[in-house]
Amino acid sequence: ISMKLYYSTQDETLVIQDGLKNHHFLLKLLMILNLLNTVLNVSTFSISSIGFMQLVWLFLGLVSVVVLYNLTVKNTTSEKIPVSAIKGLKEYSFFGKKRLAIVLTNGKKRDLVEVKTPQEFKEARKIMKPIGVKDL
Repeated sequence: ISMKLYYSTQDETLVIQDGLKNHHFLLKLLMILNLLNTVLNVSTFSISSIGFMQLVWLFLGLVSVVVLYNLTVKNTTSEKIPVSAIKGLKEYSFFGKKRLAIVLTNGKKRDLVEVKTPQEFKEARKIMKPIGVKDL
C-alpha cells in the first residue's frame, strides 16, 4: 500500500498516514469561501429580482453546506484511531469506483483514500483481521 497503514501495538491504535487531513482542510476552506461568496452575492438582491445568477449562487451555497456537513459531521480525518473506536470496515462505491472506509462507533467514517486496487483491498483487510476489525 502506498499509504502507510499499520497497527501500533504500544497504544492499540490503527495509524493511517495518507494526507487526508490536509485534503479535507483545503476542501473545508474552499467551501467556506464559497459560502461567503454566496452570502455576498445573494444578500444584494430582492425577491422580486431573482435572476439566473442568483439561483446559481443559491445552488452553490446549498452544495457547499452539504459538503461542509459531510466533511465535519459524517467523516473524520484522524490519523490514529483506537481499535476500541472501530466498528468495522465498509466497502462502498463512489462514482463507480470501489472505496474502503473504517466505520467508527461514533457514527463517523474514515475513508482509506489510497486503497484503490484489489491487491490493496486485500492488504488492508490483512492488516485489519488480526486486530478484530471485520467487514460490515
